[in-house]
Amino acid sequence: MYNRRDSGLVVIGVDDGGSGLSPAWLTDKQIATWHHDDIATTFASFADLSIEFQTKVFPYREVNVVVLYVQEFRETPVLCKKQFPVSGRQELKEGACYVRSRRKPETSEVSTQEDMRELLDLSLDKALRKWIGQAQMAGLVLGATPPTPTDRQQFEDQLDVL
Repeated sequence: MYNRRDSGLVVIGVDDGGSGLSPAWLTDKQIATWHHDDIATTFASFADLSIEFQTKVFPYREVNVVVLYVQEFRETPVLCKKQFPVSGRQELKEGACYVRSRRKPETSEVSTQEDMRELLDLSLDKALRKWIGQAQMAGLVLGATPPTPTDRQQFEDQLDVL
């Protein structure tokens, strides 16, 4: 989600059984294990750039759930730092770039030109905003502003009025 415009939410403690969300009945003890610093440490071990997120506990249908609000990247998309095998299969690959697909709710390696274009457009938008901010701080005036008349032009304009 970090590599996607407008980021996203991860809700821990609900089950998506196909007919909507239902509580997964996490105990208070389980909820208490979701510490922001521990999650950040785990993210940092797999992500090549820090992932920014907030952690909150919310009530949902008489139980508590943990919600992670994952922000979008600031300047550069994040890459996977190391492999993560699950049952003999590589869930995460070192050096891969993962995105949240628009086709279905899953995180997958960039594999289509549509996903890559969207990621590059987001990165370019951020780079352009950064450049504009730096240019303005340096005194560069951007936009379609009319040119300032020279002293001679102003003098001639005043003579024409008389």
